[in-house]
Amino acid sequence: MSPLEKYLLVSSFFIFLFVFYRWLKKYLQRNEIQESFPFVFPFEGKVFNGRETLRFELPQKSEVRIEILDESDALISEEYSGELERGTHIQGFDCTVLDPGNYQLRITFSNQVITRPFSVG
Repeated sequence: MSPLEKYLLVSSFFIFLFVFYRWLKKYLQRNEIQESFPFVFPFEGKVFNGRETLRFELPQKSEVRIEILDESDALISEEYSGELERGTHIQGFDCTVLDPGNYQLRITFSNQVITRPFSVG
């Protein structure tokens, strides 16, 4: 292969990449998904003893279910189930009825499930 043929091959490859990149960039911008997700604020403490609070923010009206699970993912209790409006919400849950140990708080939204571990001391 002559040096000119190598040059033409390499330059055509880079031109192809450049054109493909520009097309892909326009395609992704045109088909961009603007879906926002709920945010759950971190817990203030690591070990819970009494009635604790959960803060979360919803970008839109959503079905919300809050459950407490044990270490084997068995449902202990359902703390809340219902539809909430957009905004920041505070929901309490009772840890006094739980035995000392490790648990998970599962928060289910319309488009996402978030699980947060916590301990009861």
